[in-house]
Amino acid sequence: MATSPYEDFSFESDLPSAWSSAFPWLEGHATADRAELRAALTGREVGDPSARAAIVEHILEYRTSSTMRELFPAVRSRDVPHRVESVRLRNVLLREDIADFETLAPMRVRGVMVIRGMGARSVTDLLSWAVDEAIRTNTTSPADPTASAPLTRRSRQAAEATPRTRLLDAVQVAASWRQALGQGDVPLLSASRNPRAAPSVVVEAWAVLDALTPDQWIGAGSGIASLPEQLGVHLAELDDRQRMIFLERHVHDRRATLDQLGERLGVTRERVRQLEVRVGDATSGWLERDEGLAFRAAAVRSRIGVLSHVELLASVPGLLDAVDDVGTTALAVLDAVDDGFEGDGAWFAVPSLGGARSETEVRFADLADQHGGASHLDVLASFAEWTALSEKRVVEWMTALGHVRIGDVWARTRRASIGDLAVALLSVEGAPRSIEWIEAAFEGEREARSIRNALANDERLIRVGRGDWGLVEWGGEVYTSIKDAIAAEVERSDGAVALDALLEDLPDRLSVAASSVRGYASGWPFVTRAGVVRFAERRAAVRKKPGLSKNLYFLDDGRVAFRLEVTAEHLRGSGTVLSSGVALALGLAPGERKRWHGDDSGITVTWEGTQPQMGTIRAALATIDSARGDVVRLDFAEDRVTVSAVEDSGDVTALTGVVADDDGALAVAVGLDRSASASDVLIRLEERGESDLAALLRNRAAD
Repeated sequence: MATSPYEDFSFESDLPSAWSSAFPWLEGHATADRAELRAALTGREVGDPSARAAIVEHILEYRTSSTMRELFPAVRSRDVPHRVESVRLRNVLLREDIADFETLAPMRVRGVMVIRGMGARSVTDLLSWAVDEAIRTNTTSPADPTASAPLTRRSRQAAEATPRTRLLDAVQVAASWRQALGQGDVPLLSASRNPRAAPSVVVEAWAVLDALTPDQWIGAGSGIASLPEQLGVHLAELDDRQRMIFLERHVHDRRATLDQLGERLGVTRERVRQLEVRVGDATSGWLERDEGLAFRAAAVRSRIGVLSHVELLASVPGLLDAVDDVGTTALAVLDAVDDGFEGDGAWFAVPSLGGARSETEVRFADLADQHGGASHLDVLASFAEWTALSEKRVVEWMTALGHVRIGDVWARTRRASIGDLAVALLSVEGAPRSIEWIEAAFEGEREARSIRNALANDERLIRVGRGDWGLVEWGGEVYTSIKDAIAAEVERSDGAVALDALLEDLPDRLSVAASSVRGYASGWPFVTRAGVVRFAERRAAVRKKPGLSKNLYFLDDGRVAFRLEVTAEHLRGSGTVLSSGVALALGLAPGERKRWHGDDSGITVTWEGTQPQMGTIRAALATIDSARGDVVRLDFAEDRVTVSAVEDSGDVTALTGVVADDDGALAVAVGLDRSASASDVLIRLEERGESDLAALLRNRAAD
């Protein structure tokens, strides 16, 4: 191609050489704004103040992205502060250590605008001086005649070989090609292309357009003020007291109180409050007054999206850099002045963290089933609809909100018991799972024994196989216990079955040890004689008497009190093994199960095996805020139970539920007649292993 495709496009008039020599960029690509300025300069003398003012106005309106060197290539002045007339401008240049024009040369005009203390008037004064200096330099130092000859289009392209001019060239080529195709009205960049049918110069132009990056266009070292510098300009406008109040009350994680600041500043808290109002008035308008800062703030909100972790914002230039000597980040300051987003140091959300939490809970509620569980994959899919968080960040956010992940299922709250989590897990899975699979889902967060006990004591769960558990609501046949299996075999065999036959069949069928089968066959409701198992005619006597059971007390109106020390197992939701005496006192017999209801929870006691067991009391302990090592008393009355904390270990009434000076009631409480003597009561307490309570009664008697 012999000539550029836009060679026939030119300005309507020639610009006097005095202007084009001082400002070569006026001979650049023909654009409407350049044409307007050229028209204003045509016929004007270089000494015309209005002409020079027109150049300054053009720069401020159209060329703020240009560097000072691009605009004033001939200026080489030194000692700039003492050459300018404006006192304020001189002070700004001196403070910023800008002595020579070479310091300003690489800076873009928009970067000059945000130099600390550089107001609009100062920018205009600086550009006016630079225009005058460019004209003076060109007038006093005439260039080589060959250099002052009119530039050809191609020579201008070579001289202006910057990313911007290359892009303009590419745009012109691409546009000319479209017009040549008769497609002058189609979108220039997004329309379909046919590289095979296009000339190489057009294909090269498309490649330039597609490959251009922001850093190439603007320049990595563009001289534009960084975000910390922009914020630093505004912070510098606050006096020392205002800046301290702003940072300590609105930026730092640990917010100082009015009294603390008053003490540090030597003023009253009311005076601090008044100053804080002024600070709020000053900082609230930063984004409104500073278009550049508002631009950066919008970029931060865009990177946050709806919800983001601070580590994902690290790539935003200057965002995590410090704005002061104590390490206050630009992000923290921006968070304080921009109501469009909110953060807590780790997480940031648009418009607020509260809104992000609410949205999360609403979405989780939509996903969760009736048992409060939701699939991990469903949770990820829901987050993908409204955030750009990775799976790792989703897990961190959900955990921070108090949700618990068990296996591939999320449960609603971390206060859920083992039973609650297991029910949620199985509900989402939709099918029975083995005990080993369930234990693995807890990933070591709960002991295996605690998990098995919780499953056995939860009325919502049933054993449906050798080691498989499911939900009661699913229906199906309950897996037979050892006792029920023995009973079924005895009934099937007309009341008697050989023990050896049971030992051969049940261990494999029920996945239990032979010794367990032998033990159940020898206890109630069975009897084994001469190797034959039958139903027992009467229940064998239980050796442990309720009156001899430690920490068990019989109260008035048929109530029963039982005292225990809280352990880590209790707090985790594990059950408690009881003596047969306690179970008998509560009205249970072997093979029975009973539940008592409380205000916020209930307690279940079962006697299905050889040893009675009380189910979890975790919820009741949480209600009274019990900790490990605390002592609590459980009061049973008909179908109700009350759990209360024993605040004073030296208070007999708190320990037993019996009025301390009622000797008869104390005797009845430990299983003796009301007429029993004090010494009989002490002996009984020693037999029960309650020497500490016996000592309290002796000390009371001595007093």
